Amino acid sequence: MSYSRKIISRANDVATIVACKRLNLTHVNEYPKCGGTWISRLLRSYIGVNRDYGISRLVRPNAVIQKHKLFTPYFKRPVIVVRDPRDVWVSYFFYEAYHHKSTGRKVDIRSYDENASDEQNLYRYIEEKTQFPERFDPGFSYNKFLENWLDKPDIHLVRYEAMHSHPEQTLIGILNYIGIETIDHSKLRAAIQDNSFGNITGREAGTEDKNSHKRKGIVGDWKNLFTAEIATLVCETQQVNLQKLGYETDGTWVDEFTRS
Repeated sequence: MSYSRKIISRANDVATIVACKRLNLTHVNEYPKCGGTWISRLLRSYIGVNRDYGISRLVRPNAVIQKHKLFTPYFKRPVIVVRDPRDVWVSYFFYEAYHHKSTGRKVDIRSYDENASDEQNLYRYIEEKTQFPERFDPGFSYNKFLENWLDKPDIHLVRYEAMHSHPEQTLIGILNYIGIETIDHSKLRAAIQDNSFGNITGREAGTEDKNSHKRKGIVGDWKNLFTAEIATLVCETQQVNLQKLGYETDGTWVDEFTRS
């Protein structure tokens, strides 16, 4: 990051704290790979604000700021984006194992093996990141993120899966929450279309590009990668939040993998 961008970034961090309400900011907050980028793009498209504000330029009124933060009381209207933890790990793994490498960055786990299969490396990836979250971006675990935010009042919880299955209804809910009660439905549909996976990537959802930031664009891809060992590890480390978020009622989903 250049010196000037560091100054802008620091100034914007301060503005987020001292002038958040006056600037009428919206914070889209997520654990990485939960869909926060998609939600932020949708909101910016509908509202008509530029992504550069808050990244390379000083933040302006009504900006939509994407963050990976634990609870802070300074966010005026936090939109908290969550996703099935199993899909989060698959998406995060491919992002770091392939997209990072394609841009010259290293995979940020010590046990990564270039000669191992994706399934073997995925197990190691989840194991390290759940045991030692402080070693890796963003410095805390997905479990910690959920524990910090789920019981807080006055947040708006958005599920990645809901944006897939009911995009208009889900986006309207977010817009109402941030104070936009009268909805322009043609503009709403245009925002959804403009930011669809196919429109952004030129690929149909489900068509994979491992090197892309937007790899596959589907729900439930974890079923294609999990082994019995991975399923058991995820159940042991994150079953509480799978149930709390409503993705599973108990740990019997692991049986599908251990029987095969």
